[in-house]
Amino acid sequence: MSGGLIGGPKAPPGDYSVTLSVGDQTQSQSFAILPDPRLDATAEDLQAQFDLQLKIRDKLSAVHLAVGDIRR
Repeated sequence: MSGGLIGGPKAPPGDYSVTLSVGDQTQSQSFAILPDPRLDATAEDLQAQFDLQLKIRDKLSAVHLAVGDIRR
């Protein structure tokens, strides 16, 4: 990375669940991400933005891997 930390894409509003497994123990929790009331964006807009951010992240990861390969 050059110049600092890069955060990942922010998940759009919706209902989610997370599961944590350690050894033979598993815990799950459901949660909701609420829309930011300051934004005037539709759910479709936020999903499209998230999808684009994922594609950009994936391409950037591929570039970083390629640079590592070239350096080796």
